[in-house]
Amino acid sequence: MSAAVGALLPFFVILGVGLALGRLPRFAGAESALTAFVFYVALPCFLFDSLAGAAPAGSGGIPTVVVVAAVLAAVVVAVLAAIPGARGGARGSGTELALAAGYGNTGYLGIPVTVGLLGDDAALAAGVVQLAHNVVFMLGYPIVAASRRGSSGSNDGLATTVWQTTRSAVLLNPVTISVVAGLLVAQLGVSLPAVLATTVEMLAGAAVPAALIAVGLTLGPSLRALTSGGVHAPAVIVVVVAKLLAVPVVTWLVLEVLAPSLEPLWAGALVLMAAMPTSTTAFVLAREYGGDGRPAAATIAATTLASLLTIPVMVALFVPGL
Repeated sequence: MSAAVGALLPFFVILGVGLALGRLPRFAGAESALTAFVFYVALPCFLFDSLAGAAPAGSGGIPTVVVVAAVLAAVVVAVLAAIPGARGGARGSGTELALAAGYGNTGYLGIPVTVGLLGDDAALAAGVVQLAHNVVFMLGYPIVAASRRGSSGSNDGLATTVWQTTRSAVLLNPVTISVVAGLLVAQLGVSLPAVLATTVEMLAGAAVPAALIAVGLTLGPSLRALTSGGVHAPAVIVVVVAKLLAVPVVTWLVLEVLAPSLEPLWAGALVLMAAMPTSTTAFVLAREYGGDGRPAAATIAATTLASLLTIPVMVALFVPGL
């Protein structure tokens, strides 16, 4: 337990630095530009650099991770959306709370933490889990939100939305491109020109601190939503318990039952990614599709703060070797 805390503490210290910086006028609005830099530049370089130099990973883990992550996320969303106690606050907020309960911060927090703790060989597993989250939530949430509002859009309109989301969230996603490129370089055994390799390595080195600072910067508004009194506290508690305790524990159980032979590196990465707090994208999606963003914002703050305690516990219990 102490080893897990020691390994994770630097990540949360940097996150705290981001939270402190967010209170300074000089950094007002900085999270938007920093988040864009991380998502489009630093994080892809980080994944590419990790995968290009990593040992070949067992391909059998890829479909297992995708299936387990997708099914688990879908079950969590469906169950929490059906719980009457999770619908406190604004009308329809159960949908936003269900989204917040399943959509983990696998990109800006999960990938850096997982690769930082498990090593470069875990980059492929982490990247696949992040993409699975995108597929489930960025495709599924707009459909669920529309049905909960009683929308009756045409099939053509729905098909267009699904295609556009698939193209942006999966096919043209920087994570997808960097994972594929890194795997190709590793499998072909080619080397980048020295100048390009050094450039990618330098940008990759910025990914972890920049991602954690970006998460910290977004916590300020989320904390204000949590303490504003406009969010139903028992509903947020339900979501916090589900996201930080139920999701990683059920993930471990599913792996034990359905994939007991899965490589320990893949299993550890999947459980660790499942233990991440709610993603800030949950708030963005809730607002974009006409929902109440306050439940998602409050859950982001609550799960991020509580994860200081729960992630070390999950690591100590379910991730061997740490």
